[in-house]
Amino acid sequence: MWFIYLLLGFTLSSPCLAQSKYAQLSADMLVKIKGHQDIDPDLANLATVSLDTLAKDLTNQDDRKAFWLNLYNTYTQYSLTDIKLLNDYANKRSRFFNDRRFNIAHTSISLKDIEHGMLRHSSISWSQGRLRKLITRSIERKLRIERPIDYRIHAALNCGAHSCPPITIYIPRIVNEQLEFAMINYMADATQLKQGGEVLILPRVIYWFRGDFGSKRELHNILVRYNVIKEIENPKIKYAPWDWELFTRAFN
Repeated sequence: MWFIYLLLGFTLSSPCLAQSKYAQLSADMLVKIKGHQDIDPDLANLATVSLDTLAKDLTNQDDRKAFWLNLYNTYTQYSLTDIKLLNDYANKRSRFFNDRRFNIAHTSISLKDIEHGMLRHSSISWSQGRLRKLITRSIERKLRIERPIDYRIHAALNCGAHSCPPITIYIPRIVNEQLEFAMINYMADATQLKQGGEVLILPRVIYWFRGDFGSKRELHNILVRYNVIKEIENPKIKYAPWDWELFTRAFN
């Protein structure tokens, strides 16, 4: 795994590796958030670009994946610097995630839109990844990630809570290696075998989006792949509670 560490180290100091203008911009914005720099000009850029221009720039699926992962994490951290939104996070969490307070290509968009519309291909959030919306907006149809859903995004999205995975700046040409590394770390940190290996505690995000991880057999194979269990093991699965305590700026 040494080469992934090398790539990630180079990536964090060199966001210019992004392969499209707007994937580059999303990486730059997250670098600025990490460094406490102003991103208002970048927000204005994204708000006024035409949808056709953005769609032409983000034709590659890896570009789109990096773009939306970076924007979700940027928008979340940016929102949590606002006192009013911090209050929403603490007391009206659904409003924090559902309000369309950002603008991309002349279209209002929320954190929920990015997570479920763009990264999860118009999935209905409460359906555990088993149902899709029948009616979608133009921005979703033109800019969402194609199916199948990449379950590894759940090891990359940081919603500001203590249970969230850490924040990484994603770069298109190595986004799959980065997501693999993120998944390895998250599964190592957020899973526990108890009662002599008879009970496996998984992060609640897997329960919330169970359909993204496939059938029971497919989930078993994922757990084997990431060294959570051995092939011959079949523990009873339980899910840990989600800790919503605020934990901002959790950068790798």
